[in-house]
Amino acid sequence: MECNTETPLLDKRVIFGLSDQGIRSSNEDAIAIDALPDGLIAVLADGMGGHAAGEVASAIAIKTVCEIVKTSYNPRMRAEEVTDMLVGAFTAAHKAVIGMAHDEKAGMGTTLIAAIIRDHEAIAANTGDSRLMLARSGVIVCESDDHTPVRTLYRMGVITEDEAMDHPHRHILTHAIGIDLKTDHYRLSLERGDILLLSSDGIHDYVKKEDILSCTRSDDARIIATDIMNQAMKRSEDNYSIIVYLH
Repeated sequence: MECNTETPLLDKRVIFGLSDQGIRSSNEDAIAIDALPDGLIAVLADGMGGHAAGEVASAIAIKTVCEIVKTSYNPRMRAEEVTDMLVGAFTAAHKAVIGMAHDEKAGMGTTLIAAIIRDHEAIAANTGDSRLMLARSGVIVCESDDHTPVRTLYRMGVITEDEAMDHPHRHILTHAIGIDLKTDHYRLSLERGDILLLSSDGIHDYVKKEDILSCTRSDDARIIATDIMNQAMKRSEDNYSIIVYLH
């Protein structure tokens, strides 16, 4: 079963996602949200490649991960088993994209981030430079690591976060689905009032964290997502996508 962004079982005040092509001629981003027996799954991908290949890569990756999770997940799985399932799904997506990367789609790839949210935890996996951020009491308390040389320079303290956002090489990836897979995984404890954000680089490369956080004061995920997208609309030169979950 393929994930979708209009699942009637999910309250849009609790989780909501938006994706827009922005000033680009097409949208290579893709998002998916769907219900699980005891929670939900949220997935976001940002494709790359000519001749609409980026759109194909992101769609393949999301469909593969969603199908595996929807058929394999059960509420009795331990967190470690959920992580293994996600890592396996990313590997399957990587192979599926490579299998389709020929002729005009040769070299296509995509970032991919997925989170399974249940009870008071989020179990996530990531490759590329789409990002997961956990906001608590108006502060980002945890975020995934971007697979870029520029992010490495930031972690080393060579450049500031503002310099990283403006760096001319910020879009160069070291790892991605279909290119060179590395899957990071995260297990986050969630507290009441926490906000989980999944974004493509069209959001977090153009909208500063303080401006993202300024949009998180609502108790409605749809309002938060819309406000962040409006911020991106003013600044972004890329496709931009956001998924917002309120715990």
